[in-house]
Amino acid sequence: MANINSPMTGFMAKYNANDCVLQIGGKVISGFGEDTMITVSRDQDRATITQDPQGTGILSVSNKDLTTITVNISEVSPDAKYLSDLCENLNEFALDLRTTTFHYWGSYCLVIKDPDYSVGAQASNLPFQIKAVNLNKESVR
Repeated sequence: MANINSPMTGFMAKYNANDCVLQIGGKVISGFGEDTMITVSRDQDRATITQDPQGTGILSVSNKDLTTITVNISEVSPDAKYLSDLCENLNEFALDLRTTTFHYWGSYCLVIKDPDYSVGAQASNLPFQIKAVNLNKESVR
C-alpha cells in the first residue's frame, strides 16, 4: 500500500491556527478561547430523501440556507465587548473567515444569543453564536 502522504497520493497540507483570520463587520477578531476557536455548522441538510412503500425515492432539495457559526472568545478578549454589543443591538454585519483550507463569507449575519457565562479558576470561554443567511464556502486547497 502506498503511503497516504506521498507524491503519488498528494501531500497533507500544513495547518497553523495563526493562519485563521475572522473578520466580523470588517474588524479582525482576536483573543479566542482555549482549543476550538470557531465552529461552522449548517442548520439544515441540503436535501432529504423519502421513499414510498414500493421503494420509489423522492429527493427534495432544501432551499433553506442558515448556518450557525460559534465563535469561542475569552472573556478577557478585547473583542468580547464588540460581539456583546452586536448581540445587544441586533446589528447585522458581514463575516469573512479564512483558514489554510476553507474560506467562508456572508453579508447578512447576526449574533443571536448572549453566551452562557461562568466564573472559575480561569478566564471563562464565551461561545458567541452567529446566524448567517446564505453563507458562502469555497475550498482553498
